[in-house]
Amino acid sequence: MRGAAYVNSPTPPGTSVTFTGAGFTPATSAYFPVLIRTTAASVAGTVALNGASLGGTDAATLGAALRYRVVRTTSACDATAFTGTPSFVVGAAATLRGLTAPQESGVSNSLAAATVSAAGNPTGFCFEITLPASAPGSLQGKTATATWQFVSTSH
Repeated sequence: MRGAAYVNSPTPPGTSVTFTGAGFTPATSAYFPVLIRTTAASVAGTVALNGASLGGTDAATLGAALRYRVVRTTSACDATAFTGTPSFVVGAAATLRGLTAPQESGVSNSLAAATVSAAGNPTGFCFEITLPASAPGSLQGKTATATWQFVSTSH
């Protein structure tokens, strides 16, 4: 995430990613990528995104107000990733979900098999976190965290 190295997480429940929301004003968005891949000598699989667990001092206010969408991409993770016809994992073109919502029903995120000596090609996710324009100004300066769990299955 955000330029971090890959983490090997062979023990369930696997890896999670935490976003700290701070400095939001109504009608603003933040973006971050997550890349997941199989390790060398691994078989193919799938990965599912669970809804976030909220934390921090303002989880009940800011955390509850923030909305998100996720698309699959290994390209740039910014507003352009959500234009055209992207592959939505959470939400849709005009639909944002609460941070605790899991991936949409029927979505399948494949993980490529690896070779004996090299990791599989990554499956990329681009997160868009938004404080809606209708959110009260009192949420400015608040801080909350959201932690999402990725659960992978070998095939």
